[in-house]
Order: sequence, then C-alpha cells, then structure tokens
Amino acid sequence: MNDALLAAAFLAAGIALLHRVLRARLEAALNALTLALVVLGTFAFDLLARAMVRPAAACALAALALFVRERSGLPSARRGLSIGASAGLAAALHWPNAALALLALPRRGEGPRPLAWALAAGVIVWAAVFALAPLPPPMAGRWQPLLSLLGSRQGLLHLTPALWLGVAGLALQLRRGFGGAATQWREPPRPERRDSLPARAARRDARGVAPFGLALTALLGFHAACPLTPAHSCPREQLAAALPLLALPMGEALRALREAVRRAPGAPLWAAGALLVCWNLLFMQQYADDMIPRDFPVAFPRVAQNGAALVARAVGAPLSWPANWVFAARHDVGPERFDAAAGKRLAQAADGSITIDVGQLDVDEALLLEGWSVRHPCGEAVCRAVESRARVLLPVMSNGWTALTVRASGEGWLDIEPGHWELNAPAPLGPEPADLCFVPDPARRGMRALTLGVSATPRAPVPHALVDRITLSPGPCP
Repeated sequence: MNDALLAAAFLAAGIALLHRVLRARLEAALNALTLALVVLGTFAFDLLARAMVRPAAACALAALALFVRERSGLPSARRGLSIGASAGLAAALHWPNAALALLALPRRGEGPRPLAWALAAGVIVWAAVFALAPLPPPMAGRWQPLLSLLGSRQGLLHLTPALWLGVAGLALQLRRGFGGAATQWREPPRPERRDSLPARAARRDARGVAPFGLALTALLGFHAACPLTPAHSCPREQLAAALPLLALPMGEALRALREAVRRAPGAPLWAAGALLVCWNLLFMQQYADDMIPRDFPVAFPRVAQNGAALVARAVGAPLSWPANWVFAARHDVGPERFDAAAGKRLAQAADGSITIDVGQLDVDEALLLEGWSVRHPCGEAVCRAVESRARVLLPVMSNGWTALTVRASGEGWLDIEPGHWELNAPAPLGPEPADLCFVPDPARRGMRALTLGVSATPRAPVPHALVDRITLSPGPCP
C-alpha cells in the first residue's frame, strides 16, 4: 500500500479515538477546537504531508492506549494487556514510546496488577516484533532535555508552539488533581449533578492525572537521551506519540482560557493593546538605530526581522525560554546565540574529528563570538583575523582529552585558553598557513568556549593571526 495512504489511515484512526476521548471530557466546541489544534497546529499534519508511516502509527497507538485508559467498565487485566500491547508496538517504532505502558497505572482501589499486565504484554510484543523484524539498537547519548524540548534544531516546544497549551493544561490538571485530593481529605464530598461534564472531568483529574503526567515525563525524558551528533538527530516526529497525551491538557488549557476571558472581558483588549505598543517601540528603536531607511519605503519582512532580532538580543527567543538564558549564563554570550549554536550540525570525518570552517557565514554566526574581524581572503580560502583575543564555541563530541588544530598564518605567537599548561606552549605564526596543534583541558561532551590569543615578539610588535579553520579531533597531536 502507498505510504501516504498508510499514514492517512493511521492518523484517521488516531483522530477518531482521540475524538471519543475528548468527547467525554470537553464540550463540543472545545472538542472541535482541540482536535483542530492537534491536527493542524502541530506536526501531525506534516506526518501526512510527508507520508511518515512510522510516526503516524505511533500516534495512533498512543491514541489507542489513551482510549483504553479512559474507557470505563473495562476489566483491569484486559485494560493492562491492551495498553501494554500498544506500548510494545509503539516502542518497536521508537523505544521511548515504551513510556505509554505507564498509562496502565492502577486506578483508585486497584492493585498493581494492571501495570504488571501492561509491562509483561509490552515486553512480549516488543520481543516478538524484534524477532520477526530486527530493529536497530536504541540510540543513547548525553541527556539534553533543554535541546530536545527547546532547541531550534529539533525542540518539540520550540518548533510546535501550540503544545505549550498542553504543558499549561497539564500543570492545571496537576494543580486541580492535588487540590481536589486535599479537599476530599479535609471536607466531605459535595453532591454533583450526574450530567455535569465539568464535575466528571474534575473527578477524573483528581484520580487520573498521575498516569498522564508520568507517561509524558518518561516519554520526553527518554527522548532527551537521543544523541545530538553530526551523524544522528532527534527529530520531533519521533515524539508523535506525545500528541494524543497532550490533547486532553490542551483542551483543559483552552477551557481555563475561556473562563478567564469570561471573568475579565477586557483582558484580550489589554493584551492586544500591549502587543501594538511593543510593536511601535520596536519600530521606533529600529528608526533610532538606523536599521531602516528614514523617510523612505521599507518592506514589512525587513521590519519584522529587525524587530525579532531586537527582542532576541535583549531577552532571547520566547519559545526557547529558559534554555537560552541558561546557555547565555554558562558561556557568557547573548541569549540569541542559543538558537544558532545549540545542536549545531558539523561535518564529521571518519576518525571522529570535526572542523569549524572559519569564514563560512552560517558557522561564523553560530560559533564565533567576540574578537573576530571581518572576513579576509587568504589564498584560496576565507579567513578571519585575531588581533588580541577571540572566543569560539566548540561542540565537543567525546569526553576526555582532545587535540585542537588551528590552521593559521600571521605574526607573533598563538595560544589557547583554557589549555593544559604542561602540554601547551605558544606556537609561532608564519607568513604561510600552518597547522598549529594544542591540547585543551579535558572536557565532557557538549558546547565549550575556547579563547584564541596572539602575543607580540621582538620581530612582531603588532601581532595578528589569520585563522582559516579549527579542527577538534580525538587523537593526540602529531
């Protein structure tokens, strides 16, 4: 069968199951709006457009597990087996989906048997799929939750802002669940009408929010262990199973937003006015900084791009909060650097080395910090000059000792900081480009800041260095 038809069939089945789950929790209007946001406001529509069968199947299996969890009157053993089988099949598609088995956590008054049945069924189904069709080994790497959730390369919340509604709704459900449990402990339960949909939703939140929260946390946590290397990436499509789990919290957030507007009808007007004021202030700042021509026509995309750049330089991209603040404080850079530098993909050689091609615009924008000159031609290459001190961000791919090779020419001496004082000495620069090898301090994998410096000699009272490329390799210096 065609991949597009398979993806469409899986998504249609998942939407139908999700509709039945939401219908028991939300009013018709909120149900329709939530489904529209899940399908059109997230990457679910991208799964259909690109005919991605495996993520679409994982999404349908997650919706099935959620439907079984929410269905009342189902025996606990049957419920656990159904959820476990769905989790096992989803884990065969992407191993973090095994967290769906946590949806079988026992309800009030039940023992641990549903979860045990789910875990057993999940392991059996996964092993059967693995035996029939050998699966690639699960990828493991450094745990990077900030990048997997908020990074511009594959961050779930950065690339799909609509899911922030799900995060807010999950927080509301947790607050309501714990608050409802405390109220029931201190006060006798108040009688509610049988046909009161908000009352039924509140009672379900009080006893059923833990499985959703734990399953989502485990799913996102496992996905955060996916390695970010030049050879591998962690696309958001691998988290398609999280979409049905976030649908209910999205509906709760929309309901809370509607109630807030009812209590304060003027709030949307104040919000719209604040946005217009901010737009005007950003426009006036562009005018004052000569970012746009004065008294001449200017294109709207240019004004919007300049305004976004001003906001990013001041407080960072809002979709990356607070990851960009943590990155800026750790490396002493501006918060706007996080979007370009975090998770930067560089070419990797067969021996595991990576090379920063100084002078390449996209690399310079992401990894070169202060102290670098404009681009200069140096033979057939393009270089940048270091006249005193210049910093660069290095994506270290392995733990321990590494060798740093700087291809540069110029006058004076070149050294690095931080560097191992017993193994390094300032290297002399010459008129022809040469490879100068240094040994940085041992570091763990991740982004590291390094400083290149030039110093004067009696023959070169005005030192300078033209840097062509910087190579970080796991082997020792020759």
